[in-house]
Amino acid sequence: MPYEAGDELVFERGYTDYGYFVSICQKKAYFVTRLKNNVVSNKRVKKKAIKEGGNIISDYEISILSMPKELRLRTIIACDPETKERVVLLTNNLKWSAQTVVGVYKERWQIELFFKAVKQNLKIKGSMAIQTMR
Repeated sequence: MPYEAGDELVFERGYTDYGYFVSICQKKAYFVTRLKNNVVSNKRVKKKAIKEGGNIISDYEISILSMPKELRLRTIIACDPETKERVVLLTNNLKWSAQTVVGVYKERWQIELFFKAVKQNLKIKGSMAIQTMR
């Protein structure tokens, strides 16, 4: 799927591909994804300030040891207010607030739920749904 500088890509953790992340950064686009549990080693570079009493647990700029040194990413750990589950997000956007990054990822789920409801209620198969959107 083509994208341009400034675009925002949001995807599930099943698509963890560090080479792809590098290519997104090189095009000056942004991504937000949920981090897999078996992430490769990373080094915390800078701790970012977080507001007390919110759902953000931590916010760090990191460098992943297997990626180019100049590539800075960010991990944000948040607590889902509904499930109380910890969610670990990875992004290359160093400017957005942690709450904005969490909100962007949460909106991704709203889209997933919408398509699930459409498929269930209209009895559309996956490939047909894609064709009708073109």
